[in-house]
Amino acid sequence: RTNEFPMLIRTKLAIAFTLLSIGLIYLVEWMVQSYDLHNAPGILNLPIWLILLIGVASFTVSSALSYVLLSPLYKVINEMKAFDPNDIKKRLNSRINNDAVKWLTDSFNLLLNKIQTSFDNQQMFIFNVSHEVKNPLSSMSTQIDVALAKERTNTEYQLVLNSIKEEIEGLTQVTNNLLQLSQILNDKEQFKRSPFLIDEMLWSVKKSIEQQSPERSITLHIQELPNDPIHLSVVANETLIRIAIENLIINACKFSPDRTANVVLTFNQFDLPCVSVSDEGPGISAKDQKQMFELFYRSETTKYVGGNGIGLPLVKKI
Repeated sequence: RTNEFPMLIRTKLAIAFTLLSIGLIYLVEWMVQSYDLHNAPGILNLPIWLILLIGVASFTVSSALSYVLLSPLYKVINEMKAFDPNDIKKRLNSRINNDAVKWLTDSFNLLLNKIQTSFDNQQMFIFNVSHEVKNPLSSMSTQIDVALAKERTNTEYQLVLNSIKEEIEGLTQVTNNLLQLSQILNDKEQFKRSPFLIDEMLWSVKKSIEQQSPERSITLHIQELPNDPIHLSVVANETLIRIAIENLIINACKFSPDRTANVVLTFNQFDLPCVSVSDEGPGISAKDQKQMFELFYRSETTKYVGGNGIGLPLVKKI
C-alpha cells in the first residue's frame, strides 16, 4: 500500500497532461479556423483512432515524466514514514540533485535538529531537577537517622531540626524558582503591565530580603531624582521586575565577602530609570560568563556558595 499515494498522484498528473494535450489540439483548430485558413487540414477532422493514439501517447509520456520528477519526493516520503520515534538522531538523506526536494529535506532535518535540542534540554533539565531534589532529601534522611540512633540532648535535636529546616527552605526556593520559570516560559499572557513606583519597589525589596536574612545587607542609593515625579513610575509587570531584582540582589549578597549588595537607581538624559546591582565579590571569569545563564550551571569556583543555578537564568528570561 506504500505506492498507492504516489500512483494516485501520477495518474492525476497523467490525466491532466492528456486533457491538456487534447485541449491544445482543439485550440490549434480554433486558431486555424479563426484565420480562415480553410485550406489547412482540419485537425478536428483527424480520425478518431489517431486522436485516441495521441491521448494514449500523451498519458504514457506524462506518467513517465511525473515518475521521473516525483521519484525523489517519493523516496523522501518513504524515509519519513520509516522514521523511528525512538531514534531522533536519524536524518533524511539530503544528497539529492533535485533542488526543491533538497530544500524540503534540509528543512525537515533542521526541524529534527530543533526537536533533538529540545529533547536533550528536557532530559538535562529532568536530570538536574532530580539531582537538586535528591541531595537535600538524602541529607535530611541521613540527619534524621543519625539523630534517632541514640538519645540526644535538646540542643542536639534543635541543631538537627534547624539543619533540616534549612534544607527544606532550599527545596522550597528551588520549587518556587522552577514554577516561576515555567510560568514565564509557558504563560506569558498572564503577566500584564501596569504602572508602579520603582523607588518604592526597591525599598520594599531591600526590607524583605534583610528581614528574611539578617546577615545580608543592602545599600540603596537613589541619585539625581527627576524633576517630575511621574518618571519614577514604571509601566511593566511589577511581579516579574521584583523577582528579577530580588534574584540579582540575593546573588550579589551571596558572593560578596561582607554579604552586602549595592543597589543604585539613576535616571538617564530622558529621565528613564536604570537599576544597577553590584557587589565586592571575586567577579565572574570569561569562561563562566558564557554559561552563567544556563539552567542549573554552577562554576567550579562558586560551588562552595549555596545556590541552585536557577536565579540568573530566571532573570534573563524575565
